[in-house]
Amino acid sequence: MYAVISRNNCVWCDRVREYLKEHTGKEVFQYKIDEHPILLDFVKAAGFNTVPVVFHNGVLIGGMEDTRDYIGV
Repeated sequence: MYAVISRNNCVWCDRVREYLKEHTGKEVFQYKIDEHPILLDFVKAAGFNTVPVVFHNGVLIGGMEDTRDYIGV
């Protein structure tokens, strides 16, 4: 299972979700900072200043480039 922390109107957030769906075929859960503001603190604590932030089975992958490297496609 993949989880993406994102925000509204974020092109890279949309791209990483589509990339994951296309290249893994697995379900992608999306959690938006706009709907759950506490996630902003979580993202910052993980060392990120931007979204998307991607997790796979609870393990931090990172942003879009990190996700591409992780998937290997």
